[in-house]
Formats: sequence, structure tokens, C-alpha cells
Amino acid sequence: MRTKLLSDAIEEYLRHLTAVGLTPGTRKTHEIPLRKALTLWGNIYVSNIKPEHIDRIFSHYPWAPATRNLYLGNYKLFLAHCRRHNWIPRDYDPTESWRPVKVPRKEMPRIGIEDFARVLEAATDPRDRAVVALGLFTFCRASEVQTLKVRDLDFDRELVDLYRHKTKEGDVMPMPVELRNEMLRWLNIYRSIAGEVQPDWYLVPAKDPLPMAWDHRLGRLAPTGAPAPLRPTKPMSHPYRASQRALRAIGMSGKGLGGHVLRRSGARVLFDRLRTEGYDGALKRVQAMLGHTSAQHTETYLGLDVEKVQRNEMFAGKAMFPGMYEVATVTDLRAG
Repeated sequence: MRTKLLSDAIEEYLRHLTAVGLTPGTRKTHEIPLRKALTLWGNIYVSNIKPEHIDRIFSHYPWAPATRNLYLGNYKLFLAHCRRHNWIPRDYDPTESWRPVKVPRKEMPRIGIEDFARVLEAATDPRDRAVVALGLFTFCRASEVQTLKVRDLDFDRELVDLYRHKTKEGDVMPMPVELRNEMLRWLNIYRSIAGEVQPDWYLVPAKDPLPMAWDHRLGRLAPTGAPAPLRPTKPMSHPYRASQRALRAIGMSGKGLGGHVLRRSGARVLFDRLRTEGYDGALKRVQAMLGHTSAQHTETYLGLDVEKVQRNEMFAGKAMFPGMYEVATVTDLRAG
């Protein structure tokens, strides 16, 4: 069996992840728990990793269940890589006794249809309002908003050409009337600021710093009050901040604010509408709008259990076994 220091094994493993095509973000997700292990255990030989090392790291860091499961999976993958390279025995797994824990389902932040107009109006910067509208009416991610070009809006066919960076595939989305109106409004403002809008310009571009001038009263540079010029050939750097500003303006607070709140909100409102209208394929339709690869992921994302929703719709206030009893008059105890 070959020996290998933990630091060297980590570096070789990360190079392998890059070689097989993992994105930098996904590679970072694998790297973080390994770096934490290196810090806690020291630069030991990989062959010296024992079950007590695994016990120690999960005892030392109070990770939430979802993070704990993710990191446990990452350690298992790393150790499998070590076995393949004969750095540890092929029949040895120090994580063998560890199993994923149940992750409690928690309600993720979202807004209702009654707040859609409010959050749009709260986005006082026109560019922010365009970002909010895209999140609410296409359910797209911040990364997808970031790379949209003006040419991706097809007003003739009423479609939006998206590139989904997470799945590395294109998607042509419908342009509902609400989005059409918001995009026309934004493009008129865009034109008034930057001149005739070009097809290859970013739909929500970056901005230059605010214009500054010397303020003799303050004795320093201060904003002139003029708006920051747009940079049409450079994408907006942090689209999620536009969503955060608008959501905070209507009174939302806490962690998790950003584009996913708008994305989740639009998707949940659409699901509820389709269910109310009796459309049996509501979940599949919303799944397609979100660009998810599984209906289960969509259920979790929306905070749903569709089987329970359908169960309650079928039986609440209705006979479970029609004809079992004769119709009888029962005194409503609430009447008193």
C-alpha cells in the first residue's frame, strides 16, 4: 500500500474533480470539508485516518443536518478515491458506521400573490425592478438573469431564451403578459439612459460608480445625485442584491433573502392556481418552469407534499365511502 499525506491526497483529489468537469462552485463544495479535516486532524497520512477521526470532526463542528449529510457524503467520496489509489486498504472505510440523518423540512421564505405588485414597486431602481420581474415571472435563477442579453427577449413569439448554468442547457421560456409589460418598461428606460439598445447588450447590465464631486461644505468627495451610468457590455455582478433590496423594502428580514424567494414565490403561486383550476399536471408544469430534473426536488423547493395536498382535496368534508351510511342530520355542535 502506498503512503500519502492528507494535504497531498486532497490536492490530487481536487485536480481529479477539475479533470472530470466539476464546476469551480461544486469543486469548492467538496474542498471545504476536506480543508476542515486537515485543520482539525493535522497533516496525517491518509492511511492513519481512523473511525475516531470521523467521530471527532462531526463532534467538533455543530453542522446542521443538511450540511452534515453533505459533508459525510463528501468524506465518503474522498475515501473511495483514496481506496482506488491504494492509499488506504481497499476493504477499509472509517465512515462505515455513519449514516445520513433525517433533515427536518422547514418553510422557506416566499411571498404571496398579494405582495407581487408591492415588491415590484419597492424596487425603486428601474434595473432592480427588471431583475425582480424576471424572478417573479420566469422563476429564473440569479445566474440566469445575469447572462441574459437583450436579444434573448423575443417579443414577436413572446418567449425568453434562457441558459441554465446549473444544468448547462438552454431553455426557451414563455413570456407572460406581466413580464412583457415590465420588460418594455425597462427597455424604454434603458434606451433613455444609454441610447439605442443593442441586441448583444446585457439585459440587466453593470453600473459605473456613482458620479462624485468635491463637496466644499463636507470637505470631501460626495455623490452628485446623478444616477450611475450603465455599462451595457458588462453583466450585473450581484443580481440577488436587487431582490434583497426590494424584499427588505416590503418588510422581509432574516437569512435566505434573494432571487430564490422570488423564484419560489412565483412557482408556488402558479402551482396553487393550477391546482385550484383542476389541472392534474400542476407539479410537472411548475417543474418545467423551474428547470428541475425531478418532481421530488420541486416538491421540496415549494414546501409541498403533493400526495397530502391531493388527499385533503379528495376527502376533506366529503364522504370517504359513499353509500356506507344513509344521509343523516347531525347537530352542529359549533352552533351553540
